[in-house]
Amino acid sequence: MESAEDALRQSVRRNFLMNTRPLCSRSFALVLVCVCVCTGPHATPIHAQASSSPATAAQAMPDGKALVEKSLEAIGTKDARASIKSTAMKLSVRSLVGTSKVSLTIVDPNKVLMTQSIEGMAQSSVEIGFDGTTGWMRTAAAPPRVLTAEMCTQFSKGSDAQELARSLDTRFETFTTLGEETVDGVDAWKVKMVDSDGIASFGFFAKTTGFLRALDNVQKTPQGEMTSRTVFDRWERVGPVFCFRAITVTQSGAKQDISFDEIAFNSVKDDAIIAPVELRTPQVVSPQN
Repeated sequence: MESAEDALRQSVRRNFLMNTRPLCSRSFALVLVCVCVCTGPHATPIHAQASSSPATAAQAMPDGKALVEKSLEAIGTKDARASIKSTAMKLSVRSLVGTSKVSLTIVDPNKVLMTQSIEGMAQSSVEIGFDGTTGWMRTAAAPPRVLTAEMCTQFSKGSDAQELARSLDTRFETFTTLGEETVDGVDAWKVKMVDSDGIASFGFFAKTTGFLRALDNVQKTPQGEMTSRTVFDRWERVGPVFCFRAITVTQSGAKQDISFDEIAFNSVKDDAIIAPVELRTPQVVSPQN
């Protein structure tokens, strides 16, 4: 019978493989055991939930790009958003597996370190990292393994949920307002956002605040079609910008609640993320004459 630790490791592997397409060109992927908030190869539009009000006439709807720009301005000015060079976060993840504690560190332009463990479960820790040169994954029970170059690129570009909300304007190319919808009690505009590969995601922007309220995606994976809705909640100011303090991910009937317990910007040194010593490329020393 599969142990809880084995289930955790398999879940990490499954979610990592599902989430390996960067949103800068295709998708958003928060690489955690519990999270699959992504689009991917052959993604198809998710069927929207029934709207609480009749479809708004096209001529009365605000421009989709303007809604995205309003969302970015609600988060912070362009200079404030650009000032963020590193992020350190601690998260709590509640799912059927249990409560996981996650530490996520991101350093521009592409360094990422994620560690996760399930409370009360020995040998459950998992670490995934990329130091700009070498990517790796290891567990408490196994030595580190090198990630492929493609996985490194995708992991480094798809791990920061907060950065997703701050960069919708560059991650997608076209924005079309489709109508209105109420998402968990918040009236929102629904916007179809299409990236450079023609893959669509659907953003829901709160009418009153402008903040991103939800994101809908569908992805076809080796395990079958996976649908997801991510709801962003508790927007609060953290340093120069506003951040969401909680998200709820509903995917194929399963629900996970994630709280961002700690968020700190520009507190991580550039050399803070480095591959395990046994994976580092050895230095070649020329023989002395």
